[in-house]
Amino acid sequence: MKYPIANYNRPETILFISSYPEKGVRYSKKVCAVGGFTKNTIEHMGQKRKYVILTVKVGKEKQIYEEDSALVCRIIDRKNPLSFIPFIEFFLRFNRIKNVVVEFEFGSFGTIYNTLVFSLMFLIIRLLNKNLFTVIHQITESLDDINEHLGWAKKSIKTRIYGWGIRFYYTYITVLSNTVVTTEEIFKKRLRSITEVKTEKIKCIPHGVDTQIPIKSKMQSRRKLGLPLNKKIVLFFGYLGWYKGADLFLEYASKCTDDDYYFVIAGGPSFTNGKKAFYRKYLEKFKNLPSNVRLSGFVPEDLISRYYAASDVVILPYRYMMSSSGPLSLAFSMKKPILLSDKLLPYLKSTDFKKTLEKNKLGYEHMFFDLDFHSFMNKLKNIPMKKMKNFSQEMRTKRKYDVTAGKLSALISSYKI
Repeated sequence: MKYPIANYNRPETILFISSYPEKGVRYSKKVCAVGGFTKNTIEHMGQKRKYVILTVKVGKEKQIYEEDSALVCRIIDRKNPLSFIPFIEFFLRFNRIKNVVVEFEFGSFGTIYNTLVFSLMFLIIRLLNKNLFTVIHQITESLDDINEHLGWAKKSIKTRIYGWGIRFYYTYITVLSNTVVTTEEIFKKRLRSITEVKTEKIKCIPHGVDTQIPIKSKMQSRRKLGLPLNKKIVLFFGYLGWYKGADLFLEYASKCTDDDYYFVIAGGPSFTNGKKAFYRKYLEKFKNLPSNVRLSGFVPEDLISRYYAASDVVILPYRYMMSSSGPLSLAFSMKKPILLSDKLLPYLKSTDFKKTLEKNKLGYEHMFFDLDFHSFMNKLKNIPMKKMKNFSQEMRTKRKYDVTAGKLSALISSYKI
């Protein structure tokens, strides 16, 4: 098959290396959540430009196809580090493209061996004298903070060795990139601390908010999903993950004796941890659910807005903040009241978040709860719904992809081609 490479191999084209959902899909269970982020970003950077996306396969075969103003090239096999050899060969065909964006998250491109081989791409991009913009989606200072998410013992030799390796990887990426972008101010601060890079090459562009998702009727959504019509519905949305606190949400729901509340866990197994033994053991917690809890499994794209619309409040009981939350961004999309665990207090370091909270006469005591049942229920029963909804609506406007993608576009345009 002849690919239209010549149509895209131009200096003004932007090449993305990222996870990416299938054609016609934005939120997919076949790729990690970064895929939806990247697709939203590209769609809002404008159709006047052309884009090349080098990404992972979603089946066994390589795929090359056009979608809108983008050429999508599915080359990487997540299970095979050697797939990076044809990937690099394909990348080199786009010799005239000057600007490359890497959307990076550990696990996006496969196993740890894939990630190690992928590190060569940063060096190749710079040796070819291209402008490299790296968006880092996860930043943690210590793997001991997420040891149970990884299935490792705390303060083990393994966490220390891998911890040093990850810190080196962050430094390596930062030194080679023209600009590194983080999605919250706390991650910018962490990255500067880890890498000791104090220059302005580390910037923050907040996680975008998808304003294209239609906002549905609450009662219609509850009827369609078979949810109670006369209860207060409390929503956890996202993959069932330890660091996201999915099991804590279930624990709090199980302890709740107030019949006015109904709890919904809208999500399925983790994309990256799904087949690991320790994670399968973790999933055992979600069997034999109490009568006041619904577990949906993976939520297809057409039902995302339904679950949010059906809910009264969205809960993020995270144990650790290592990335900007996609479910929180979707709560902003749907203008939903939110409650966050105190582990997410670092959001207050992001100026737009803090100022919008203050503007609506809200403090951390209204939005954040300690990770225990009594604190959770106290905040849930006393949540200032109207103010919280106004907060989310304003964050929706401030962080919509038109704004965030525009900032990335302006950053790229500031470099000569």
